[in-house]
Amino acid sequence: MTKLYKLTRADGTTGEDDHILQWGDNVTHAVQPCDKPQLCTNTVIHAHVDPLVAVFMDPVHGCFGPDARLYEGEGDVVVDDGTKVGTFEMTTIRQIALPIITTEQRVECAIRAAKHICYDVAWNDWADTWLSGKDRSASSANSACVLAWAEWAESGDGARAAAEAARAARAAAEGWGCAAAGVAAGAAWAAAGAAWAAAEVAREAASFDLAAILHAVCDEEQKNDKDT
Repeated sequence: MTKLYKLTRADGTTGEDDHILQWGDNVTHAVQPCDKPQLCTNTVIHAHVDPLVAVFMDPVHGCFGPDARLYEGEGDVVVDDGTKVGTFEMTTIRQIALPIITTEQRVECAIRAAKHICYDVAWNDWADTWLSGKDRSASSANSACVLAWAEWAESGDGARAAAEAARAARAAAEGWGCAAAGVAAGAAWAAAGAAWAAAEVAREAASFDLAAILHAVCDEEQKNDKDT
């Protein structure tokens, strides 16, 4: 068995219509095993390998929001796309605290994920400048976004992660004209999209580990906070 994490709505449920499942302490749900399990279908029960991954990817997975519940559990992984996993049976053992990921951390993680599969020199120059803190303006992020979208049109999904990461940075900088809650939501959605796109391209690359990227960013900031 592998330790897994299940993100649910505030009432502990997942699924839609006639596929709603109620989760809680020491609750087990299962589906019929099959030869070709696929994510985003009812052939598997979805989960995450890390609490930070569950929260980071929520805007494009469950969309459960800040009131979600997070359960620690276990199951045998039968399919993995780099951002979520599927299992035929999962047991949620106990509810745990929901990790907090700031908007800035989401953008940084998106950029670092995109750098695994984007080799465009101009985009990487912008990314390095953003990561260094020298230029986090909306105008620079917008230029990087336009550049990456143009590259995506020419070369395919390899540049999509770069475009989404830049869009997350733009959202964080200007909020697309939205209120503070809209800024966070827009950046979170784009950042998760960047990680998803990067995982699609780098699925076979051992060097791409979304959980490791998230912990490198979030754990380091926590360490720095303790040192000050």
